[in-house]
Amino acid sequence: MLEQYANNIILNSIEENKDKLDNSKISVIHPEISIKYSSINVFLGKQGTGKTFTLYKELLKLSMIDSNVHLIIIATKDNRKDVTFELFRDKIDIPLITVSYENIIEFINNIIFYKLIYEYIISENLMDKIEDEQKNEVLTFLHLDNFEKSSLQEVIIFDDAAYQEIITKKPDIINIIHQVRHYKLIFCFCVQGIKAIPLPIKEQMTTLFIFPGFINQKLTTIFQQSGITELEYEEFKQIYRNLNNRDYIIVNCQTGNIDIIDGKI
Repeated sequence: MLEQYANNIILNSIEENKDKLDNSKISVIHPEISIKYSSINVFLGKQGTGKTFTLYKELLKLSMIDSNVHLIIIATKDNRKDVTFELFRDKIDIPLITVSYENIIEFINNIIFYKLIYEYIISENLMDKIEDEQKNEVLTFLHLDNFEKSSLQEVIIFDDAAYQEIITKKPDIINIIHQVRHYKLIFCFCVQGIKAIPLPIKEQMTTLFIFPGFINQKLTTIFQQSGITELEYEEFKQIYRNLNNRDYIIVNCQTGNIDIIDGKI
């Protein structure tokens, strides 16, 4: 009797908060977009194999649809800008800003803070009950024009993230990553070797993008740490060796399944 009563309370609570739970879970944004809401994505490839290009193409597609993503944040060392970034910047119709590694943790914490305020205003229907100055402060920081979106997500990109102190020695960013669903964030890491990815990030990976060019020794390590379960290593290696230039493999780290993507334009 007590067990059933507790179960009924839990089920009713879940139903009452269904929208909030749906907005925070890992979920598909669009069938033709590989990154997901509330996810951690790793783009793994040697320099020049197309990982950054592929990431920005994903963002370009994202900017073509109506979604919860309202801001793209690129964390860079010394505010350096990638050539691919400059190529795509004017084509992506979502506010896109760069933040130095030195300031990125503080910036993400501020994003979380203002997003909580935004969502409280929405949930309590306070848009007409607070001063314009307060509303403008929230909207300006979040790079929004109004309160039309019911839920917000941000894409946070760490380009050339390998062995950077920000992800290897700073617990703050790892703590945020562990709560990525709660905070409703989308992380994207571009790295040249899987060993460069800290264990906490590997454990939380949603999607892994693998690009051509790795030798067998490194490919073995990638397979072992990728979460692939639908193939044996020799099958995976054969598929990988048949990739053409700009092709890549997408690993769904939640299911262990893979997709082979034709990357030609």
